[in-house]
Amino acid sequence: MSDRIFFAKRKLLSYTLGANGLQFGWRLSLTSIKSIPSYDWKPMFPAIILFLWVFIPRSSAETEGIGYLYQPAFEVRGELRGPSRPYHPQPGDIFLSTDRLRIAVIGHMLAGGQGVHHSGLIILRPDGSPASLEAGPHHVRWVRALDIVDNLGRYEEEGNSVWIRQRKTPLTAEQSKLLTEFAMNQDGKKFAWERIMVQVTPFRSRSHLRYSSMGGPHGERRRYFCSELALETLLAAGLLDPDRTRPSATYPGDLFFGTSDNSFINENLDINATWEPPARWSLSPAP
Repeated sequence: MSDRIFFAKRKLLSYTLGANGLQFGWRLSLTSIKSIPSYDWKPMFPAIILFLWVFIPRSSAETEGIGYLYQPAFEVRGELRGPSRPYHPQPGDIFLSTDRLRIAVIGHMLAGGQGVHHSGLIILRPDGSPASLEAGPHHVRWVRALDIVDNLGRYEEEGNSVWIRQRKTPLTAEQSKLLTEFAMNQDGKKFAWERIMVQVTPFRSRSHLRYSSMGGPHGERRRYFCSELALETLLAAGLLDPDRTRPSATYPGDLFFGTSDNSFINENLDINATWEPPARWSLSPAP
């Protein structure tokens, strides 16, 4: 309590007669108050914050999660396997999906894909809200950071299978910040359609003759395809070894299984050591 307190010149005893009997109190003449009492609230801040954390209800997204994860397995085909659990997204989680567009299915098959056609990365926006960073979501020609619920739910509505590979160890605050900064700088850039088309030819970056020199990290680029963007973003946050990573030679199927028919990627991309096996995601829980 501050020592600088000035009392009113007149302090009058007053009383009222109410339902609870005669009640006494002090009545001050406001015109005679020279200063308002002050109090140092700083020592109370920890107690106030603890009170708010304990007693104020959490948001539905925080308590219930965003959709549900089913039992993990390295299987592209198969039914949802319960039990399910709420999905609490964390930055660095890898998102994967199939695609029902025929040209995408055929293209991945010709390029040596493994039945998974799209990938992205879970990030935090600058305001702290979770988003999925993707190159070419839903066949658009852009890089986008999209709301998780609406975006993943749309993939499910389109008839695609959706998986999440969760980080085994949460990111540090600095790693998450680097992930966010790089991701938001790519939002709005173009999808690399021309390099996707090259992937079905002998001149693709995945070729055993070119991956060592052409498939390596580039950092920021003008255009990306999906798995390339995910890996470049992880590299920017220091989550992968640049000497062992080939972003433009890596496909979504490689991120799904953690293995590849490309010998260099198969030996060096150690996804399975740091990320959980892929778990099917759905808006609906198991019955």
